[in-house]
Amino acid sequence: MPLRVALKNSRFIAPPNSEPVRLYAGYERHSIAREVSVSLRVQHPNILPFLGSMYLAVPNGVCLVSPWMDNGNALDYIVRTHCSLPTVLGLLRGIAVGLDFLHMHTPPIVHGDIKGSNVLIDDEGQPRLADFGFARYVDLDVIQSTPSAGYGTIAFQAPERLDPARFGLSTMQTWIPAMDVFSFGMMTWEVRVLYVSLQMCPLKRSSCSLDDRHCIASSPSCGAVSSWTACDPKFQRFGLRQRKWTRSSPV
Repeated sequence: MPLRVALKNSRFIAPPNSEPVRLYAGYERHSIAREVSVSLRVQHPNILPFLGSMYLAVPNGVCLVSPWMDNGNALDYIVRTHCSLPTVLGLLRGIAVGLDFLHMHTPPIVHGDIKGSNVLIDDEGQPRLADFGFARYVDLDVIQSTPSAGYGTIAFQAPERLDPARFGLSTMQTWIPAMDVFSFGMMTWEVRVLYVSLQMCPLKRSSCSLDDRHCIASSPSCGAVSSWTACDPKFQRFGLRQRKWTRSSPV
């Protein structure tokens, strides 16, 4: 049976030959090279496999090739399959295990953009971390010499990452595994809100749209939520790990 694949291609809209296009083109080439470099070195059951790259006659024509995931991303999967609480916690644990693998790599790898839509679900229902466009190796020499870095998705970033000067840090001194831990916590809250909203609106389940994930209950009464933190010790160890931001040593 032929293998179905997904092609990742960057998208950027600006007037032709403009300064933003020239600046972005250089950044994009560097971003793609970095993503390929990281993807080639990480193989894990909770990380999306990297199959290679190819060129198409389209703007920013370099495409990254990965297996097609029929189940879509984690948020879509939870809405579409009406996951039980143990299943949702299993997804979060799998994401934590994948992140732990990246952070234990030598040198450590920071994903840089952890959120529900950057986690794909494979045919066995296992989460796969995807989109390594912001990923970086933790290297103190690079931290000292690299002038800037992208922010990822702002809503999922730690305060120290968004305003490092306020905490006496440089931009690259915040590019450590702790930033992924914070984003993981934000993603856990994102998934929790989605799960609780589905539990509180059972009549809408069959016709639930992705907009329903924004239905936040201020005081949820669903009994299943009481066991939200009753999860695997490995998940607790990772998810509740204290963030430590220092000027000299990464977490």
